[in-house]
Amino acid sequence: MGAFKKHLAAWAAVICALSALIAASALFAMRSAHYAAYEERLHSTARALFALSAADKTFSVHESLEAFLDQSGYRLTLIGLDGEVIWDSRIKDRLVNHIDREEIQTALNGSEGSARRFSLSAKARYLYYALPVPGEDGKPAGVFRLSRETPPFFVSARRNILLFAAAVLALAAAALTAAAVFCREQAGQFARLVRLAHDALPSRCMCAPCKNEMLELEGALKIIGAELTPRLNDSLEREKNLKAIIDGMTEAVIAADKDLRVILTNPPARALFCLDEHKAETLSLLEAARSTVLEEAAKKTLADGAPFETEITFHAHKAGQRFCVLCSPLFARGGEQGGERGGGQGAAFGVTLVLRDVTRVSRLEQIRKDFVANVSHELRTPIQLVKGFSETLLDSPLDEPEQARKFLKIISKNADTMENLTNDLLTLARLENADSQALPFETERCRIAQLLDEAVFSVEPPAQKKRIRIAIDCPPELCARVHAPLVVQALVNLLDNAVKYSPECALITARAFACTRELTLEVRDTGIGIPSSHLERIFERFYRVDKARNRGKEAGTGLGLAIVRHIALMHKGSVEVESHAGEGSVFRLKLPLESEGAL
Repeated sequence: MGAFKKHLAAWAAVICALSALIAASALFAMRSAHYAAYEERLHSTARALFALSAADKTFSVHESLEAFLDQSGYRLTLIGLDGEVIWDSRIKDRLVNHIDREEIQTALNGSEGSARRFSLSAKARYLYYALPVPGEDGKPAGVFRLSRETPPFFVSARRNILLFAAAVLALAAAALTAAAVFCREQAGQFARLVRLAHDALPSRCMCAPCKNEMLELEGALKIIGAELTPRLNDSLEREKNLKAIIDGMTEAVIAADKDLRVILTNPPARALFCLDEHKAETLSLLEAARSTVLEEAAKKTLADGAPFETEITFHAHKAGQRFCVLCSPLFARGGEQGGERGGGQGAAFGVTLVLRDVTRVSRLEQIRKDFVANVSHELRTPIQLVKGFSETLLDSPLDEPEQARKFLKIISKNADTMENLTNDLLTLARLENADSQALPFETERCRIAQLLDEAVFSVEPPAQKKRIRIAIDCPPELCARVHAPLVVQALVNLLDNAVKYSPECALITARAFACTRELTLEVRDTGIGIPSSHLERIFERFYRVDKARNRGKEAGTGLGLAIVRHIALMHKGSVEVESHAGEGSVFRLKLPLESEGAL
């Protein structure tokens, strides 16, 4: 209580000073009001008597006026221009000259004057009010002065002053009592704070007791601050490191509380769901992710208190993105359910969702399955034919050479089909393996016209059988740094398809040109064309526009365009197609000029 006793003494001094100030101000105001009331009555009475006396323009004093003055206690004095008293209702003896009186001077100047002073002739304090008496020329001809004895304020208001003093003393006592109660309560609260601070102190850092509670509390808080500062800095450093780790993750991370309000997101999550960094924490999980499946997974994790894993597909993009979602509960220490569900860590107060993009993995897995199925399907027919006709030759007599020759031709044709398929698969595997491992392909500066000539020469035999003419349009000086064998193979695949699917006596154009630092190799035909619904998938392996029709003699392996696409990608380029059913097709292989040696 030491510090608060000093405070109580200070409060008492302040309250006493304020009480004295309030009392003095109130007494001053009451005194001013006391004299103001007397002055107001004096002024109104003087104006009324002046008006009554001036009614006949003689300013004579009637008997009725004298009687009123005797009964009311007012004193009327008529004074000439020279200051001599003409008539006074109280004093009949000769009075001194009043020319020097303040109110007389004001009245002689044509204005109303008033004053308050001690009258030597009446031996009392008077209030005076003087009015100028107008003459015939309009100038003052004398002074009409009315006065009244005014008792001292403390004499007339002594009863009220005693009541006021009692009220002020009661107010001061109440204020002192309230201050004492307040200081006592504050002292008790500070004592509890000091005990709490001592309880929070480590045993090795006890604080010495002090009579001043504030100083004792200050010392305890300093020790606690010195103990907490390193821990706080360590906690902030851990939080900073955790945030850096979460922000550095490639997976999208979202944390939500038990009401599924978002409390944390990392940059991949904000990019995935198009969230603003500062507004993400104001949304619910459903508003942020716009996925009821994700919300249900989070609810299940909170309900079970155990991790939960699922897969979800977002269709924000046309192809869709597939994610593996791991939902883990967030635990608080000391919860009731900690021992049962949280391994002693506490009750779940939130949930963390980690979304790992498995779109490419799923797509590759599907490609693998399709590849195995397609290869098995493509090899089944020729193998069955080879096996069947081989068994027929073994079981039938050889005295029919024409029949045997026919069977051998079928076996040879299907063997060629299997060989072509195997070669294309090996080529595609080599390209994909080189692309995935970023193996350096040696490039050289080549004349594109020579590459076109080599590709056209490779497809001339089948073209001549169908009397198809292949025209080459390429500037002879056009050069580019490419891998020549791969570019020739891509052109051969495009030209071979053009020959296969063009009618007899058709025209195929092989063109090359450079535009905006890009080399374009174009193969244009006037064949059967490709329906627009198939254009997006024709570069997939084993994809055919019409599988039933393409099983004829012009059927290929279904890998040629896939090989062209991989060759373009290895050159950091692209391949595109324009086609309409019945109007022919245009394939363009676009490669960057001056490409680097490592492709």
